[in-house]
Amino acid sequence: MRLRLVRAEYDDAERIAFRKLARYHQVPCFHAVLIIAREARRCALEGRAESAVECWRDAVHESINAGLPEDAADWLYAVRAVNVQYGPLTTDIDDEHRLAQALRPPAAAGFLAGSVLRGSRPCRLWSQASLSKPLCPPGLTGTVVTGNWASESESLTFHGDLYRDSGELDLAAQHFQRAGRAEKLEKIATKGDHILTVGPLILQPHFVRGR
Repeated sequence: MRLRLVRAEYDDAERIAFRKLARYHQVPCFHAVLIIAREARRCALEGRAESAVECWRDAVHESINAGLPEDAADWLYAVRAVNVQYGPLTTDIDDEHRLAQALRPPAAAGFLAGSVLRGSRPCRLWSQASLSKPLCPPGLTGTVVTGNWASESESLTFHGDLYRDSGELDLAAQHFQRAGRAEKLEKIATKGDHILTVGPLILQPHFVRGR
């Protein structure tokens, strides 16, 4: 299923077929919620905020019915993250936070309960565990697999900081770009030109000019 979801990122026919399978409940619930959440992430990456929020709310609803409260909480934070990034900013911006806190079950020994990635660690714990292997951040992989938008940004920033501190500024710039951390990119730009990738398929070089 994960491999097919990767293919669906680039194959419109596969993506449309997947959405139909999820909509008509022709796949197991834990597969359906992954399909919906990944579609939400795709919409967010394309700047289609309303569609992203709608998909993530559908994922929250389905995950609660499927007994996956940890994922439901993560996707509520994804809704909040989209609202913060794209607006509108309102006095109700923390509603999803309060709902997520009510849903999130206690985790035993740092591992998630009620998640499609059973036996996985929360983003922060994975990030700490990957300090010795910064080139392979499992926390980031997990957030992409599950369409966990808020934790994906957090993990990208964390690993961008690691690459920056180890002197790998091109990699740091790429992570900060994906996380939308303009202020961190500006600080890196003061040290020279750094390559950023543009586009999901054709990676064309784009430079951040140093001052």
